[in-house]
Amino acid sequence: MDHVIENDDVISLSHHFNKTNQSLLYPLSFLNRNSSLSSSSSSSSNVLLILNQKITIPPKLFINILNNADLIICADGGINQLKNFTDLHNLSSSIKPHYVIGDLDSATPENLSYYTNKGTIKLLQSSQYYTDFNKSVSLINTYFNFPQIDLKSLNTLDELEICEEKLNNLSKNPLKKIDIFVLGGVGGRFDQTISIIHQIYKYKLSRNHINFTILNPEHEELIFLLPPGENFINMPKLNQSDELKLLGFNSIKSRHNMRNVGILPLLNDTIITTHGLKWDVTNWSTSLKSKVSSSNLQVGQEGFIIKNSDYIFVNVEL
Repeated sequence: MDHVIENDDVISLSHHFNKTNQSLLYPLSFLNRNSSLSSSSSSSSNVLLILNQKITIPPKLFINILNNADLIICADGGINQLKNFTDLHNLSSSIKPHYVIGDLDSATPENLSYYTNKGTIKLLQSSQYYTDFNKSVSLINTYFNFPQIDLKSLNTLDELEICEEKLNNLSKNPLKKIDIFVLGGVGGRFDQTISIIHQIYKYKLSRNHINFTILNPEHEELIFLLPPGENFINMPKLNQSDELKLLGFNSIKSRHNMRNVGILPLLNDTIITTHGLKWDVTNWSTSLKSKVSSSNLQVGQEGFIIKNSDYIFVNVEL
């Protein structure tokens, strides 16, 4: 039988830690990978993927994301968004992506020339079957897991995507874990938002070694996919000093020091149990056809826990 309780505004989750069957997620690791915000044992590679959507986040937040990335990719017109943002905020002229990829119909010739002169590698993949997001993920996975492939030698239609898919499916060795931080992808056209959500789910089934975190460019929140099981989202509350250092601003929350959290059954009917939310639930059935936990609040000092019977998307404010 399902059950709902209302917690105090601040609670500790310490008695829920160290379960052997608990998956640990560190959504804020992209801000400082050498702190308590990140797993000390993590061997994942961090990637910043910039999509073709206006960048509106504070410059300090952007620089922290940039400085914690091992690889920076612009998907086609994302290179225009990067140039516009750095010009607007007078950021260092040394900022450049490692690669720009796509059919390159959106990237302006001036911006392509500007960055390639600084060392950015341009990869033309003109297939209209694969999206620029698909092309970017193929590039990222090949870069880290199949370094024997000369990326610049692949043809300009879809050889990269076909090659990466074949290598990924045939690989018998454990693949290097990759955390892709996606700047953009939600907001704007609704069909494109749904497309990104759909592709992230499909990649989780075929490339389980890759994790995606989306930053909503229209609202300071993160969106990610939780696998079935018990998931501890290690996202401690930040004081005002830490917010200024990591985010570049002091967040304004609907309830003091409590992040908004949404648990979104966009895929299948799911049964959830939570710890660390204002309204915790036990064996609670959620679906788009019945009940959805939107506008919940994080009260757990260290983060919050969601045990889910199926894949489920979560959004949480910074």
